[in-house]
Amino acid sequence: MAHAVKRRPARKRKSRGTRCAIYVRSAVAGGDATTRQRAECFALVRARAADGWSLVGQPYEDIGTSGLDLDRPGLARLLKDAEAGRFDRVVVADVARLARDICLLGEIVHRLGQSGVDVAAIGAERVDLGALCAHVAG
Repeated sequence: MAHAVKRRPARKRKSRGTRCAIYVRSAVAGGDATTRQRAECFALVRARAADGWSLVGQPYEDIGTSGLDLDRPGLARLLKDAEAGRFDRVVVADVARLARDICLLGEIVHRLGQSGVDVAAIGAERVDLGALCAHVAG
């Protein structure tokens, strides 16, 4: 018997547009990987300002942590704040910053979606879980 997935109804967007949060992650501490990711994400939000995108809060970050598990403090805060309705979209430089495993990525995107939050990656305005899985499956 199939179980229906509970999904929160899409929040009505206020006239302020789409509230965006940035998430960055690097498995290696040091270097400029997260600096570059932040800059790319800020640039995307700025470029879409005319479409109503705006940045809320400081970037969520996990530095020196693997993308192969969910046990990351920045990700935990991101998911908690998504559930609390603090933003409408998560902006990442690449979906691999969210997870390095397709199943884990699917879980994260699904959890965000249940909170009415979508994901935008550089080069992909919106990450569609179904299309992503179909692409990976070949």
